[in-house]
Amino acid sequence: PVPGCSCSACTGVPDGSVISGRFRREGSFNGESLSVEAARGTPISTIVVRLGLGEPKVRGKRAVLQCPFHDDRRPSMRLALEKGLWYCDPCAVGGDGISLVQQYLGVDFPTAVRWITDR
Repeated sequence: PVPGCSCSACTGVPDGSVISGRFRREGSFNGESLSVEAARGTPISTIVVRLGLGEPKVRGKRAVLQCPFHDDRRPSMRLALEKGLWYCDPCAVGGDGISLVQQYLGVDFPTAVRWITDR
């Protein structure tokens, strides 16, 4: 690999799979098709339940639940249901459903996308 080079030979990622450091909407990774838009279209509340984090308590356009990343006595993880985003104030961490799966299961991006779309 050549430092600073972004070609497929140096990065190990097939040409066309990454645009500005992000996967395409319908891209491929190591020859496997990934449906990133389908994963991002899955409601965050569905992902939370599938992960076994409990049923979020809905309050208008937002929902809350206990954060799985720290000892949480009161629900501190907020879900923006319409946007499909999550954020935990004490952890100062958040993101979309894919990032939640990545962090909770300790998997990479393609595995998280597969986990969400294969269910």
